[in-house]
Amino acid sequence: MLTQQTIMVIGVVVLIGGMKVIRMLLAHQRQMTELIHRVNVQQNPQEPIGVQQEMQELKQLVQQQAIALDNLTNKIDSMNTPGSVRERINS
Repeated sequence: MLTQQTIMVIGVVVLIGGMKVIRMLLAHQRQMTELIHRVNVQQNPQEPIGVQQEMQELKQLVQQQAIALDNLTNKIDSMNTPGSVRERINS
């Protein structure tokens, strides 16, 4: 039969072996994460520049539309003035 000391020794050996396995798994996971990160950075080095360029184009488009909307609003306001309506009726 196994004595208490033998069981404790076996437990310590299993615990130490388990800790080594866990340490190896964590090291492997860390290496894989670094590898994946490196591959993603190498594949898309221009991505931040592309996003910035798209944002600049979007800002320009919004500004152009704001100017066009302002021009239309001014045109509508000028058509609704009482003097211009009388002029159009009398013409």
